[in-house]
Amino acid sequence: MDFYKALSTVKSFAEELEKEWVSLDRAPGRVCGSTIRASLSVPSSPLSRWDGFAVGSIDTATASVSRPVALEIVQSEPITAGSYTEPEVAPGRCAKIMTGGLIPPGCDAVVRYEDVTEREGRIFVRSPVSAGDGIIKTGQLIRKGQIITRKGTVISPYNLCILAETGAATLPAFRKPRIGILAIGDELLLPGERLDGPKRYAGGQYFLAGLAEKVFGAFVLNLGIVRDSPEEIEKTVKSVKCIDLLVTTGGTGKGTKDHIDALWKTLNVKELFSGLNIKPGKSSRCGIFNDTLWLALPGGAMGGVVIFTEVLNEIAKIWYDRREVLTPRIRVEVSLTPDGNGFEPGSNYLSFLGFVERKDGEFMFRLQDDNIYRSVNAYIIVPPGENIVPGYTTEATLLMSGWD
Repeated sequence: MDFYKALSTVKSFAEELEKEWVSLDRAPGRVCGSTIRASLSVPSSPLSRWDGFAVGSIDTATASVSRPVALEIVQSEPITAGSYTEPEVAPGRCAKIMTGGLIPPGCDAVVRYEDVTEREGRIFVRSPVSAGDGIIKTGQLIRKGQIITRKGTVISPYNLCILAETGAATLPAFRKPRIGILAIGDELLLPGERLDGPKRYAGGQYFLAGLAEKVFGAFVLNLGIVRDSPEEIEKTVKSVKCIDLLVTTGGTGKGTKDHIDALWKTLNVKELFSGLNIKPGKSSRCGIFNDTLWLALPGGAMGGVVIFTEVLNEIAKIWYDRREVLTPRIRVEVSLTPDGNGFEPGSNYLSFLGFVERKDGEFMFRLQDDNIYRSVNAYIIVPPGENIVPGYTTEATLLMSGWD
């Protein structure tokens, strides 16, 4: 089945998640459930942009270096941020003010300390100022009613700041999707178990769990490991309740210990796709079991990462009512293999894990070599018929959230 047609098919069976109210301190990384407008203007009143003196601009109209204008200081203590202002400042007078101080009535500009001379309770202004100089106007930073966070936005530190500035203590967020991840394989061990014989630890399970939680904002239920036994697999998947997506790794091939195909027939799983035209991951499949999406991926440390991320990106558009995918995508030039060879075009999509780095002002994608434990932070998908040659450019998907 065509890879991108399969993604579209899966998306049609996802549903928008319910919403819940969360406090700001629990909001980072959550997805905003409704478009939020500012309940007030910021600042709510005109404030001083710098330390200086609040003046009436008309009083400074004739000021010059040779004939400075003298203005009487009306109070000894400056107006500070958060304090109430003095009574109206009359013409010919001024008020000492600090950055963030509330502009007093009768004043429409602020001159800097360094632009005047202060002597014997007066200041001497050497050049005229215009109305609005040195003032942050009401609503200049945020206007009341302005959209400050859109539905589907992943809440970043910047979003938190803006929400807090407008007095929002809570916000509506989509609930976290619940994703269960189960590894299948006689050869697998959980970290911490004793390594014995030809076995290995299930690292790929943790890669997927990290992506689900960090990038897609999910609550991950680690279902552990089951052996290559159809009975054990069936018992485990039937015991899982109240999840939005079940992900299994392993057992999707045609070997004697690969049981997913037969098990799906036994369990009457409604198949959405199988036999994808992408490598690696061709044996991946997706279906619906007990009203839950089930994504079955091949085993291996990183064999299902690309399929998993692409499927989650499409489902998350529905979960969170978004138009864009959650993982950033950038244009990159692809470095060739260490021996300088490219890859011959084929009839399948080819996916490659690798590392994006900036070199000479350009983004470069370095293909992962046989050492799978080198840094991996992105992947590319090469369409059928295309060849990776010197200078080849394409789009890379970064394995991180949009505001990292």
